[in-house]
Amino acid sequence: MSTELNKAIGSRVRLQREKLHFSREELAERIEVSSRFLADIELGTKGMSFQTLIRLSKVLHVSTDYLLLGKAKANTAESIYEMIKSLDEKSIPKLETIISAYIQTIETE
Repeated sequence: MSTELNKAIGSRVRLQREKLHFSREELAERIEVSSRFLADIELGTKGMSFQTLIRLSKVLHVSTDYLLLGKAKANTAESIYEMIKSLDEKSIPKLETIISAYIQTIETE
């Protein structure tokens, strides 16, 4: 991959990591790479394997198209569903409470 493309991909990885409040170390562990390698990806100094791209896509809850090309999914409900699927069983009741409260606030507007 070209340096320009690596920088663009790295920037999207970093932005999504920060959006999800993952530390670099936490994300690196989840995608099974070193923190240093993840830093190199985010800085655009190194590319990544297809397997790493897939793991990033799953853990960051974004499409590979988004990471590679900057194109977000058109169906945001699908990306929300993917995030929910990745939660552990203990988190589901908390999420239900949050969603219920949100729905009640928008219904009263």
